[in-house]
Amino acid sequence: MKLLKYIFSAVLLTGLLAACENEVHTLSKSEKSIDEQSSQLLLSEAAVAKEGKIEKETDWLKDKSLFQFEAKEGTFKFKVFVYAEDEQNIANSKESGKKPAYKGHYAFYLAENDSADAYKQGALEDLGPFTFQLPLKQAYSLNMGDHTILAILQSDEHGNYNPYLFTIKNGEVVQLHSDSAFGPISDNEMKVIDQEYIQTAYDMGEGNWKFTTWKFDAQTYTLMKADETVLDDKEINGVKSGEYWYNLWSEKKEHYFPFKNLQLSKDVIEKAKQGIPLGNPYPIGTNIENIKKANPDYMEKGIYNNSPYIMYPDITFYYEEDTEIIKAVSIPGERVKTTLAEIEKLFGKPAKIISLPNDAGQQLIYMADKYIIKIDGDAEGKVTAICLQKNI
Repeated sequence: MKLLKYIFSAVLLTGLLAACENEVHTLSKSEKSIDEQSSQLLLSEAAVAKEGKIEKETDWLKDKSLFQFEAKEGTFKFKVFVYAEDEQNIANSKESGKKPAYKGHYAFYLAENDSADAYKQGALEDLGPFTFQLPLKQAYSLNMGDHTILAILQSDEHGNYNPYLFTIKNGEVVQLHSDSAFGPISDNEMKVIDQEYIQTAYDMGEGNWKFTTWKFDAQTYTLMKADETVLDDKEINGVKSGEYWYNLWSEKKEHYFPFKNLQLSKDVIEKAKQGIPLGNPYPIGTNIENIKKANPDYMEKGIYNNSPYIMYPDITFYYEEDTEIIKAVSIPGERVKTTLAEIEKLFGKPAKIISLPNDAGQQLIYMADKYIIKIDGDAEGKVTAICLQKNI
């Protein structure tokens, strides 16, 4: 009797399984189960792509790799190792400049944050041998929001650096490309601005410096050139402008060269009537101490026309010495990249036009109730500064 029950149960189970199988086979691609869709999503966003890749233990790589970084892609966290099977110690050789150095066909090894295994990536090794002088900062990571960019720099015979940038995409390390030539650069440091931009500096010779700003597009994994400015040998405070700005730029990681990030519109004058400067949240009348507490990394402070000032990369505040109240604000012309002619088209005829000393250019003056907007332009008509101050 029990045997008959077992046979009946087996037949019933077989029938149910067959029915389920037929049901699954009739589902369309758009009607796949939630579990299957979730699995495919995890595969498409795999933490580390492993198939067909050489594997090494992360504990071993921690001892053997020349560099290692923490990195992320979206919600995934990784460990990245830089290791070469054929690494050579070339310390004290002519190629190393008599400094500690290593050479080899280096590769990235990518591991999930707490994984015991890492998987070899071809993006770096495919570029050929690399030389690293350990006193120099030739490998580091840049935090760009939910993504990490890995920077590998190679020095050339002129003392410049050729940068190679990489990021993690769908569980693999891939080389990051730009919409135009990236490099060479004169400083091995690349500045990250607001986790959205990368800025580089390059000495073009004869007193000319080029500052280039790149915007990282997380959708296309591409660097787009946002701005490029070349400074000539004109002097600022007795120093050539390019050298002056490079000295400020290289002093701290928070320091950068101002770049085009503002769009002029007619409401500039309406905001100015309320004492609100273009491109900054602090209105005239704010205490300078409040600004310094919120933004301690200013680039320069001093006295100009008997007024103390504090200069940040994108704005300069002038304040009363006794009360420390902001009385004027100036932004560099690089943030708008326009001309005096375009300003007049947008704002109309100015209240006054003043010639700057030594034929340096012109200044347009616009009235904004209790405030004045002063717009300086050079001899070619390019806007060099926009200043808002009280109408005394």
